[in-house]
Amino acid sequence: AARAEASPIIELAGEHAFHAGDDMAWIDPELDDSRWPRIRVPGDWSSQGFSTPSGYGWYRIHFRVPPELRGRLLAVNLGFIGSADEVFLNGQRIGGTGVLGEMIVWTMGIERVYDLPESHVRVNGDNVLAVRVQHESLDVQGIVRGSPRIGVAQEIRDEHSHRGFRRQLLESLILGLLLFTWFFLTVLLRGGRPETWYLWGFLLCVLTYFVGELPVLYQLGWKTPVFQRAIW
Repeated sequence: AARAEASPIIELAGEHAFHAGDDMAWIDPELDDSRWPRIRVPGDWSSQGFSTPSGYGWYRIHFRVPPELRGRLLAVNLGFIGSADEVFLNGQRIGGTGVLGEMIVWTMGIERVYDLPESHVRVNGDNVLAVRVQHESLDVQGIVRGSPRIGVAQEIRDEHSHRGFRRQLLESLILGLLLFTWFFLTVLLRGGRPETWYLWGFLLCVLTYFVGELPVLYQLGWKTPVFQRAIW
């Protein structure tokens, strides 16, 4: 049987309006952002010369829906964001990852994929994705990597699931290697050599940090502000 042709994709990589700070008025799809600075997506804020003393920054990403996609359920893949985000389509919240605010909960390891409700999509006009991001000082800042795009929801989510499976497999292999090495060093501690103790302690710290940053902990609801700060 012939392979079905893939649906059109709206590529979002490129330069978009960006503003440091935090103002919920920036959700408004009618806001004139033509004078806002432009930032490359994907790309780290600081590497592009942007300073965000408050820890917040907003993207405004404009797009139009081509005729081939009208009437289809769409989804957006924003790639990987540091550190927590909240996303709005034409003024309506469509999702978020992490917790923004003073007790921020962040996660870099989750690819941001959100459905675009049909009721919020303007099929005959300009659409605006307002992306509110709060970064943690020890993390990268903004939409930093991936292939930001909009497409048919099922196709976007299938691609996302496939990449997620490969990432989980790699994380499992790394975790297994770290655990094996740590247990091996634990056995060697009977010898009492000081350098073994140092290496054992260092590896324990690495193992604790690695486990604490696993995306599955956030997905299970275990990544609370207290837990996260204990890891850091």
